[in-house]
Amino acid sequence: MTDNWVRRAMESKQEKFPIKPCLRSFILVRSYLDLINYSGPVGLSCNDSKLFPAFRPYFDSKEDTYYVVGCTGTPLRIADIEEFDAQLKQGLLTKATKVGHHSPPI
Repeated sequence: MTDNWVRRAMESKQEKFPIKPCLRSFILVRSYLDLINYSGPVGLSCNDSKLFPAFRPYFDSKEDTYYVVGCTGTPLRIADIEEFDAQLKQGLLTKATKVGHHSPPI
């Protein structure tokens, strides 16, 4: 139990992955692989599991702002909660139900 607690405590202090794939994503993967002393093959893939349609807030500490994930398209930056609420009421946002539904695996 203690080992699990220590592992989780260490993971909570690690930098989160960027909200969108970018060079920083790969740098973080490389540093993680170095940390666990892994030098074998690595694959990039798409998770095609079913999602429960919902909008979820995500805080990006690098940009010091909130995003909403779970909608189709790119993550939506929340600058004004009233504007976001209006978009919801007008039906301008569509909840995503699958990741990479039409994308072939890489």
